[in-house]
Amino acid sequence: MALTDLLEQHSTAIAERLFVGFAGWDDLVARVRAEELSKTRPCYCDEQVWTFLVGCGYAAASELGVKALTNRAAGRPRLADAPQPQDLV
Repeated sequence: MALTDLLEQHSTAIAERLFVGFAGWDDLVARVRAEELSKTRPCYCDEQVWTFLVGCGYAAASELGVKALTNRAAGRPRLADAPQPQDLV
């Protein structure tokens, strides 16, 4: 499942704890999607996008959410003891 799918699936729960502000939810999700669809491996190099992803992870599941989203965005392999994106919320 793509990061943007997770963001959209859990957007209501995330929005209860995370105020996005002027950047706009849809714009940030579109920027994450653009990274996912890039020809090369997504880098999520945009500081605002990375901050958004970390904030969403925390809003969804505190420290476990940050770890799961960070691992997913970094392309790290799934570890048995690591939280997984489906664990968010």
